[in-house]
Amino acid sequence: MARNRLRPPRKYRSKPRPPQTQQAFPFLTLPAELRNRIYLYALTAPDGIKVRWRRSNSRWKKKPVMFTNSDKEEEVCPINQLQYVNRQLHKETAGLELQYNRVIFDGYPGSNGDTMKSLYVFAGRCTPTKLQWLTHATLAQQSDLTTSIQSRCAIPWVKRHIDKIIGLLNFCIENKHIHVEFRLPYFVLYPDPLPTLSVNGFIETGILLSRLFRGADISHIDIPGNTAARYAELLSRLVGDDVKDTIKRLAGEATNLRLYPNDKHFDIKRFEKEVEEKLSDPWWADFVANGGGLKWVEYARQWSAYGL
Repeated sequence: MARNRLRPPRKYRSKPRPPQTQQAFPFLTLPAELRNRIYLYALTAPDGIKVRWRRSNSRWKKKPVMFTNSDKEEEVCPINQLQYVNRQLHKETAGLELQYNRVIFDGYPGSNGDTMKSLYVFAGRCTPTKLQWLTHATLAQQSDLTTSIQSRCAIPWVKRHIDKIIGLLNFCIENKHIHVEFRLPYFVLYPDPLPTLSVNGFIETGILLSRLFRGADISHIDIPGNTAARYAELLSRLVGDDVKDTIKRLAGEATNLRLYPNDKHFDIKRFEKEVEEKLSDPWWADFVANGGGLKWVEYARQWSAYGL
């Protein structure tokens, strides 16, 4: 009876594969200095970049993604696509957009529009090296237009959120290399759908903020009756001496924090026109004769361009 025998597997002599010649990615053959210039050009956004939070693999965490900043949604796109080309480009370009751009923080998801939390969460996830790359941050804190007209004031908002203000001042003190623009709620002329302040109300708010955060008296730009003593008394009444002293102490060290009007695009021409209309009343004649209107326009221009 024939027996089924398992044949041993036949052995084949494997032929070694010829070594593959790995060609370098042509772009990476360029000098490093030239590549860096190209990265600077490709990753610079004239209007800054905006942080948007997206779901990540983690159940509890959201991932920050950098997008171009535009009022038109169809023009918004992720800023850094170079990092996904290959490993070497990822190594060379990941995070470079932070170095080259102003980074705009909207409210963190689920925090009622808290832009400060968005900044803190982002900074907390950065490595020390990457955090050093972040040099210019804008916090676009939105005004709540659902509140009553009486509540739409920048100085009382500071008092209501004093813990957040103290946290922001301390963050700026600890991170001196980051220039922080804080667009303060209700320090605004032209929000939608209704204007919050008149032109003189806007100037008065700027005078109060300068005194509160900078210890600077610029009451000379207002009408003669609104003296430094009046503004000092008004500030104490609005925020209290304890709040005033705390902000004064911290703001003196947080020189990298600047307060800006909350208008997305401050229209200085429109402001000039409204100042002219406001001061056309004969009651303002002496003030206009002494250059008061010109001072308002000049300070508004400075605040919108450089903050206070």
